[in-house]
Amino acid sequence: MMKISLKEKIELTPWLLLISLSGASFILLPDRFTLGILCGGMISGINFAALKRDIQIFLNGGGKKKLILRFYLRLTAIGLLLYLLISREAVDIFALLLGLSLVVISFAVVLFTERKNVLQGS
Repeated sequence: MMKISLKEKIELTPWLLLISLSGASFILLPDRFTLGILCGGMISGINFAALKRDIQIFLNGGGKKKLILRFYLRLTAIGLLLYLLISREAVDIFALLLGLSLVVISFAVVLFTERKNVLQGS
């Protein structure tokens, strides 16, 4: 069986949670709720991936000003997107918050499972 590194688990788990939650939501809940989970999960997942890329560029000699500019541009774009989604009532707000929280939830899941593996000696 192939061993998955902690880094890979941290990068993959938010997307797996997004697929699982949105799939269950699609079957069990209204479309507006499912769309909220999908939009929030996509926003947070893409933001996390972009932040990872920007930090790698910075650590490899990229400029600090460029990093800060990209951060504020991304923050502005996310703010505008959230404003549009919420003001037009296109998505359920609680589902959107759940989707936006998937990266943090996935960190907790990965760290809990890794801690459990370390305590078991594997």
